[in-house]
Amino acid sequence: MNLKELNSFKLSDAVTFHDKLNPKLWNSTKLRPEVKDQLIKIAEDFLSELGVHDLDVKDITISGSNAAFSYTKHSDLDLHILVDMGNLPVDEVYKELFNAKKTIYNDSHDIKIHTIPVELYVQDSRQPVVSLGEYSVMNDEWIKIPTKRRSDFDQTATKIKYEKLLSLIEIALKSRKYSKVKHIIDTIKRYRQAGLDKGGEFGPENLAYKMLRSQGIITKLYDLRDKLHSQRLSIEGMYSIEEDIVFNTKENTSKWIEIKEEGVFNISINTQYNDSPLAQSMVNINLNDEYLGTIQMNGRGDKWMVLLVGYAHLVPGHYKIEILYKTPGIKVGTVRFKRV
Repeated sequence: MNLKELNSFKLSDAVTFHDKLNPKLWNSTKLRPEVKDQLIKIAEDFLSELGVHDLDVKDITISGSNAAFSYTKHSDLDLHILVDMGNLPVDEVYKELFNAKKTIYNDSHDIKIHTIPVELYVQDSRQPVVSLGEYSVMNDEWIKIPTKRRSDFDQTATKIKYEKLLSLIEIALKSRKYSKVKHIIDTIKRYRQAGLDKGGEFGPENLAYKMLRSQGIITKLYDLRDKLHSQRLSIEGMYSIEEDIVFNTKENTSKWIEIKEEGVFNISINTQYNDSPLAQSMVNINLNDEYLGTIQMNGRGDKWMVLLVGYAHLVPGHYKIEILYKTPGIKVGTVRFKRV
């Protein structure tokens, strides 16, 4: 992905006006019966997983563009569980719990209503919902009736917000670090919510987010987060130092090795940098999260080169060797531990 994609900047990716509500969900202005029943089941399933007893649920509502005339084919279905948090002993603690639980629920379930993804929220019933329309699923009636009025957009401001969000996402995609990617996702969420609170659904922050989502860029970011999270928690295999440790990678990655006898080891890396001599790339190598050495080289075409990383005195045990790119380009083939 690069900034050339800005040439495809179109507000129609974020919002399209219709004369009727989404027919996948609505019979004229009434929620389709099977949709209503299923949304209640989804809310009940979440509440059962939440594990909080005697929760005062005031309503279950839907809002957002699918509760209005401004939906697109990329719009999700915002399902809100409204809870009276004023009756909870420490409402701020419960808010944090609900937020964490709904994030886990949304991330671990791929729920769709007639192909429309469902996004679940838990909200304090004392706070208003920012939306063009709001519908009570429990009472099967409108709380706020949407209008067909076409709203004006600040296209210049929206494009500026779009570029800002895209630059953040590009940083995340290049970093290949779980903590960095997660931090940027959290930043984007706060940025969008602040925009919703200030400018509503047609605020530039929300429109910019919707365009990025419709172009699949937000999905790439979440997919990368999930991949990196799995890598952090996985051990694919344990290498013996009697064999070369195979990486064959141009991305941040790690492997585990086993040292059976104490000793001093010469650690080298077999690399290829298929680029021009003016190109430069740099890779750090860590051992058990501690810096071991840096490989920096210029492009050398398709030639492979063995470079010394450094020396280490190691005692028996398991060690994680980690490849961390400062600037991309170098291909790491194998790493070798040779007893001195």
